[in-house]
Amino acid sequence: MGPELNPAAALTAFLNAESPLALASDDVTITAKIKADYAMGQRVGLDHTPTIYVVSDTTRGTPFVEVVDRTQLYQLIDKVIKEAGPSPQPQKTASARPAPAKKPAQSP
Repeated sequence: MGPELNPAAALTAFLNAESPLALASDDVTITAKIKADYAMGQRVGLDHTPTIYVVSDTTRGTPFVEVVDRTQLYQLIDKVIKEAGPSPQPQKTASARPAPAKKPAQSP
């Protein structure tokens, strides 16, 4: 896996660079959209991409954990599974009765 991307550094490099991509994006609308996306990321506390969460649907253990180091993804999945514990057995209900047995056909 490569190094984590720093959105602030990437945006600054893009907006200030003399690269063909930066020079080709003279459109003010594109630059405004990039700045708006960056500002939204700052407002919601985004500090790296991609953002990956391991989520549990049980009330035991940690409900979710952010994967900051992608090399630890499978270890975090195993940890969340272990904290959640074994899956509960399905409960039998009164409506889950077996169908009555058929009577054998009578011969003439």
